[in-house]
Amino acid sequence: MAELWVRAYSELVDFEEKVLSHLHGLMPSLTNEARHEAELTNLPMIVQHLQTFRYRRAHWRRRVRELDGH
Repeated sequence: MAELWVRAYSELVDFEEKVLSHLHGLMPSLTNEARHEAELTNLPMIVQHLQTFRYRRAHWRRRVRELDGH
């Protein structure tokens, strides 16, 4: 079960990293107003999700090691 969560959170980390990268690539094409709004709303939300998923993945990785007796 713990490995399942490691895989799930790894997928979510990968997904959020791709979303963040794509958003960064789109930023220069936005108007100043839209870019400012994205910097205030979208970017912080994605970064927060990414941090949460990385934290949860780390937890489950530790749990896998515990279950394996390490």
